[in-house]
Amino acid sequence: MKSLDYVIDTRSNQLEYIPGHASKIKTDAAYVEAAVSAIADIETIGKKLEEFTDDFNIRVAYNKLVDVCQTLQFTIRESEDRN
Repeated sequence: MKSLDYVIDTRSNQLEYIPGHASKIKTDAAYVEAAVSAIADIETIGKKLEEFTDDFNIRVAYNKLVDVCQTLQFTIRESEDRN
């Protein structure tokens, strides 16, 4: 039993044991770290695209991708704040 396998049930304010919860936290953290890294890579690629292309369709696609990344970043931050 790891201490991270214990969580507080917010409805009852009771400490609850959930086997494997600590592993889930580590997995979730790895996903968040990978997502943040991917977002940074996409933003870097987008900046290079803006420098080297005047193609309207590429700029529109990039802007849509940035919107998705910003939404993902917001969701990640919101999730981290709750945990």
